[in-house]
Amino acid sequence: MIKRILSRAVDEEEWPVWRLPLMLSIGFVLAGGLFYGLYFGPGLSFWRGLDYNPSSKTYAVKLEVGGTLFAVPANYTRNAASRRAGQHQHMTLHALLPNLTGYQLSTKEQFLRVDDASPLVIISISGVDRELPNERRFESLYAPYIELKTSDIENDLQAYQFGNETPYRGKDLFRAMLAGSRLQRAEAAVFICETDDKRGAICETRYSLGPSAEVSYLFKRRHLSDWQSIDTKVKDLIKGFRSAARIAN
Repeated sequence: MIKRILSRAVDEEEWPVWRLPLMLSIGFVLAGGLFYGLYFGPGLSFWRGLDYNPSSKTYAVKLEVGGTLFAVPANYTRNAASRRAGQHQHMTLHALLPNLTGYQLSTKEQFLRVDDASPLVIISISGVDRELPNERRFESLYAPYIELKTSDIENDLQAYQFGNETPYRGKDLFRAMLAGSRLQRAEAAVFICETDDKRGAICETRYSLGPSAEVSYLFKRRHLSDWQSIDTKVKDLIKGFRSAARIAN
């Protein structure tokens, strides 16, 4: 009976007829396996190396982001993609306060903390189309949405509040008010922070590495009072990665 049914779709020369149901069965198994793998197994971000996947190894990875060369110890990379040598549009690093130490097996639990006092600092380096100094970033992206400027300056930071109907609703802004040259004032740090009533509130800032790359980093708002130390150490760390790349060449 099966042969009679299949003979309508399969020529006699293509027998034996068991080949067709076998192919259908194999196709069904493969499709089911693919569905199971995508739905229950690792996602595409895992296969692309974007999921959290730290390393305790300290060998240097040579990368280029936005035309800028870096030699980064593997234990500072946050995922597998950032440990692939070559050109990147983006890479993600991590370190622990207070000294911005890299990942170690003995401190792996610290890298997973999400509480208010977490010492984790996440650093991103990205390629950009043009340089945007912090002064221009403040004037063009943030100032139009500021509703209130506080009268007090604490820890050399001027605080601002955004309006409730703005894209930055639920966040505060802090701008470093440092004395110095015109260039130093233009590059003074600007922090966007989640309001301190939010559990695990974070602060984020960024700065340019030139016309085609920039660094951003984030940390828990509880550490904002130490912003000058954190900012200096992040910049020194990135500077060290750049210097190491030049030495390696």
